[in-house]
Amino acid sequence: MHAVGIVAAAGSGLRLGAELPKALVALGGRPLVCWAVESLRAGGVDELVVAVPAPQRAAFTAVLPDDVHVVVGGDTRTASVRAALAAAR
Repeated sequence: MHAVGIVAAAGSGLRLGAELPKALVALGGRPLVCWAVESLRAGGVDELVVAVPAPQRAAFTAVLPDDVHVVVGGDTRTASVRAALAAAR
């Protein structure tokens, strides 16, 4: 079976009060998005797609493994998940 994991990380992090997207905020020395990706892999997910805000795409690409598909998310969580689903193989 082929399992695809989607991380909707295109939010601004406004409620967190951070100056960067919540998914890039460090916890235990690593960005939150890295913990999410690692957890999905540990659960047997074969393919990972992360939807991110367009202005921070390079920052996400820099912290994620090369085999993770980074796509630009949308204005809503639904739009971000749609973008990630469209990129899944």
